[in-house]
Amino acid sequence: MSFSLLLSVGVRPEFERQLASARAQRASLSSSACESSLSAAGLCRETIVQYDTHSYPLAATFSRALCAPCELERLHGVMGDQFSPARESHATVIATKQRLLGPLARKEEVEELFGMYDELVEQVVLPHIAGKLFEVGVECEAALFATVPTVRVQQPSELATIRPHCDGMYGMPPGSVNVWIPLTTRISPTATLHIESEPGAEDFHPLLPAYGEMALFDGRRCIHYTLPNRSGRTRVSLDFRVVPLLPTSPLRQRRNKAAPTDDERLLTSGYFSLAQRIGSGGVAEGRAPSAFRKVASGRVSRLHGFPHDKKPTSDPLDYWLDLLYASVDGWGNR
Repeated sequence: MSFSLLLSVGVRPEFERQLASARAQRASLSSSACESSLSAAGLCRETIVQYDTHSYPLAATFSRALCAPCELERLHGVMGDQFSPARESHATVIATKQRLLGPLARKEEVEELFGMYDELVEQVVLPHIAGKLFEVGVECEAALFATVPTVRVQQPSELATIRPHCDGMYGMPPGSVNVWIPLTTRISPTATLHIESEPGAEDFHPLLPAYGEMALFDGRRCIHYTLPNRSGRTRVSLDFRVVPLLPTSPLRQRRNKAAPTDDERLLTSGYFSLAQRIGSGGVAEGRAPSAFRKVASGRVSRLHGFPHDKKPTSDPLDYWLDLLYASVDGWGNR
């Protein structure tokens, strides 16, 4: 276990307690055979994937949606006298940040950004994941993905704003893959997410992808957290979760109308949208899938983070199971 960076800023007993809690929570998570397929495909290890910033100019599109008057890394300066990195100013800064990000909760302001997000998932993220699975002989005909990405704006602060955790603690289903995309070009080790490279490795280190790169990792089981941002710059990033629906995925085994399990509650709350493979490709055809298309949309709620504040509502599990059965050839008969 590497604490080199943590030791440079001081390891507090509070952090150690949070880390111990995250370990215990991870140990209690349910498991699934689909995780073995993802592991064989290298999708449970941290991976860097490139994308074309000319085709997907996420930073510029985000700035337009926010009407940002400056570079994103200087966004904290927009708050004027209301901004301070001091611990005692944290509540005021959070309230001001909520107002700053307010345009992202208005559909007309984010239509371009979220449309670009859908295309990035359909044309880059899911084909990459399906391609890695194809290499080990596993079919991926459909996937769930977060309805909208979560926006992270980590301003200079004396506080670490994200405690050690793994996303399984919050109901993320087995077989999910986290995607983390920086929108700012200069990322300091204290102004980024810290992760372990694979579940249980505890080789904690800062994520430092360049703009035009995305980091994929097993966030359901990998512990991750932030440190106090002492860089003097704001870090802006997007993150979201993807769940490839494999033959061994728990939802593929569903044959009844029982109440949702803890691992299915995000699905029924509208957290995910559904994408289906399109065109040729697949294990049977001997070619990796090249594209996916969104066939059902979830609903944006406070589950997707700042600045969304709508309370999530639930669909019957049957509604989503019917969509899944209709979208995937050979899914099974209900």
